[in-house]
Amino acid sequence: MTTYRTVVSSKGQVVIPAELREQLGLKKGTPAT
Repeated sequence: MTTYRTVVSSKGQVVIPAELREQLGLKKGTPAT
């Protein structure tokens, strides 16, 4: 299993690595629940 490191930006946004976004099909504006 691969682990990913995420961080909270200075603007309070959660930064998800590009590789993981591609695997999950996440694009700009995709809601996360």
